[in-house]
Amino acid sequence: MKYLISIIVPIYNIESYLHECINSIINQTYKDLEIILVDDGSTDNSGKICDEYAKKDNRIIVIHQKNAGLVGARKAGLAISTGEYIAYLDGDDWVEQNMYENLLNMILETNADFIDSGFIKCDTNSETVFSHNVNGQLSYNLDDNTRNLIIENLIMDKSSAYGYVSPSLWSKLFKRNIIVKVQNMVDNIISYGEDLVCTLYAIQYSKTIQVTSKCYYHYRTRENSIMNDKRSLTTILRALFFLHAMYDFLETFNYADQHKKNANYRVLKAILFYCIRDDAKNNLNFELWIHPAERAVSNKNVILYGAGNFGQECYERCIKSNQLFNIICWIDKNYKNLTNYPIVIENPENIKNYDYDYILVCIKDENIFKEIKNYLITLGVSEDKILYNKSEFALSCLYK
Repeated sequence: MKYLISIIVPIYNIESYLHECINSIINQTYKDLEIILVDDGSTDNSGKICDEYAKKDNRIIVIHQKNAGLVGARKAGLAISTGEYIAYLDGDDWVEQNMYENLLNMILETNADFIDSGFIKCDTNSETVFSHNVNGQLSYNLDDNTRNLIIENLIMDKSSAYGYVSPSLWSKLFKRNIIVKVQNMVDNIISYGEDLVCTLYAIQYSKTIQVTSKCYYHYRTRENSIMNDKRSLTTILRALFFLHAMYDFLETFNYADQHKKNANYRVLKAILFYCIRDDAKNNLNFELWIHPAERAVSNKNVILYGAGNFGQECYERCIKSNQLFNIICWIDKNYKNLTNYPIVIENPENIKNYDYDYILVCIKDENIFKEIKNYLITLGVSEDKILYNKSEFALSCLYK
């Protein structure tokens, strides 16, 4: 039996990338497609390009509308769609030719409400693979405990690295009845975190979901994209609308207050990352926003212990942003299961092979830190070389 897949593509001033995007759709190995191109008030040639493709391929439908934002464009496409399955694709990205055939085959195996795949993040100079940490594919039957755990990890931004669901909509294929119900629960005004909000509702209303380690989607980062607009006031307003939407979701379904605290933390982290980091580039005193343990190892050779959220934040903040110290090795007891990191995560026992000044332990739980500290001492590490980095200094102050 054949199923129609509606692929909805919001488009706004991306004429340079649009051909690659649309070509990747029309050349799919799965041909039963309804391709809905939503020209969201473009002022360049994007709308004309859409019309040209529609003349060549009768599967393509073009909507021209006043600018309504990403959420508004998705809703417009969804409103006229007729497919039994729905997918989203951003107009500056592209997909592998077998993406929708493979996702449909996998979702039909388990009758899941949606399936989530990995993706490849592309910038000017490099590509980074973000793959679910599962062996092939995995299904989740959503009882209350499993649903709560997945939602908790999404809010805390601990998504695909742990085998759970990622926040993005474009990496997924949805059953129609699910996405129609939840997309309209996302306010058009949300322009930051809109994918996550929609995904939270989708998980709430789904009975079975599926993830696959396969990566089909190429996500392009651009300097002038919405996510890279770092004007402080704009970013703060977007973040606050996002927080309000998460609160609405959590209160509607009576989730624990801890989830709200986690949402607060996530939004504060985003505000600091997008606003304060840019101030640092303008020679302001960024060290005020760094945990004292990180300032203590400035310009030293450091082994980073912990590849969870805090460890990744430390790497991102101090290596990619400021080069505060030299990470010569990254270790974690769970090293065998940690892949797709900027550098290889190694066995803690390998520290004997390195000449280092300090080991910086990035762990949120102080009791776990004490266990790690004792473990490092058994490996021959001097106690005075072990430093504890719990969290960002500014966040820890604001969060209390």
